Amino acid sequence: VLLCCTILTCGVFLAITGSRVFAEEAPAQILLQIGDQEKKIADLEVEIASYEKELVKIEGEKQTLQSAVRELDLSKKKVQASIRVEEQKIKALDGEITDLGGKIGDAEDAIDTLKDGMRALVVQMNIVEETTMLETLLRAKSIDGLWSEVDSVGQVNTHLRARVNELGEQKKNLAYAKQGSEEKRDERLNHQATLLAQRRALDVRVIETVSRELD
Repeated sequence: VLLCCTILTCGVFLAITGSRVFAEEAPAQILLQIGDQEKKIADLEVEIASYEKELVKIEGEKQTLQSAVRELDLSKKKVQASIRVEEQKIKALDGEITDLGGKIGDAEDAIDTLKDGMRALVVQMNIVEETTMLETLLRAKSIDGLWSEVDSVGQVNTHLRARVNELGEQKKNLAYAKQGSEEKRDERLNHQATLLAQRRALDVRVIETVSRELD
């Protein structure tokens, strides 16, 4: 029984270690992507600020057809840059969601592995219970050896149960974080849709302004 427990414990440890390595590799990749997206966002915000300065300048000038069209064109470019900002933020959230989904999968796999180990331990404990006390004592060679064997099974089972509970809590926290990122992404998508509508409205205003002046 002790040998079986040792083998099971080693197998469970290797399974958990493997899933942890995979989970730790993902954030480094995600961080690189987020860093690239943050740089793009910063560049776009500088671009948006330049459009805002131009718009303030035009507001102080005499209103002509040319200045009106120029103002609408700058407004459109500003909105377009804002749309690209939202695209980058959505991509960053998509990365977070993918990473969290992977970690949730890792936690589920580790939990399944641990539960398999616990089921195997139950089988071994049942075998011990079905064995006569004399046979168990002869195999253990001493009373101390007998209690040590039984105690080892109990300790491993307790450890596995505690680890299952710990991973279950981690999985729950990851699920909450993933849900939060998904809600943020939905908000960004809605804002992006609003900006797209503003850009279309500006296209219509440019046409209307030019047509009115030509009339």
